[in-house]
Amino acid sequence: MGRSRPRQLRLPRRFPPASLHGIEPFISDHSNQGTAAEGGLLTAHPATRLFALGCYLGQTPQHALGGSREADDDCPHSATDIRLRLPDGPILWPVQRMTKRYRNDPEDSITAYTAILRLNTSRQPQATTKRRIRIRIRMLRRH
Repeated sequence: MGRSRPRQLRLPRRFPPASLHGIEPFISDHSNQGTAAEGGLLTAHPATRLFALGCYLGQTPQHALGGSREADDDCPHSATDIRLRLPDGPILWPVQRMTKRYRNDPEDSITAYTAILRLNTSRQPQATTKRRIRIRIRMLRRH
């Protein structure tokens, strides 16, 4: 941990794809190749916190792309086997992906994961983008 005080993670309730950028530095600050960093937020109840982050990682593409969550209630590992079936067919295992990121460091990057899903993770709010389009249209009308 290069900082004197570990980074906290505050995730918005509306699940914007840009919020996934915060997960990568959070995991880096609070873990080191599958072990919790001393004094980090993953030292207490790491499985519960990774599960929560994995659920957020699944909920975000579901809000952006659609799809349905699935789990086998009969499976003893059903918490980590939660699946997200996207409308066009692919199946994601977000909790497993979060666990892999914790264990393997940036090798299993969440940023790369979102890029593969083609989520718009731009930090620029959409309202600003719409406003720019309106301004451009106005400029075109003037000429």
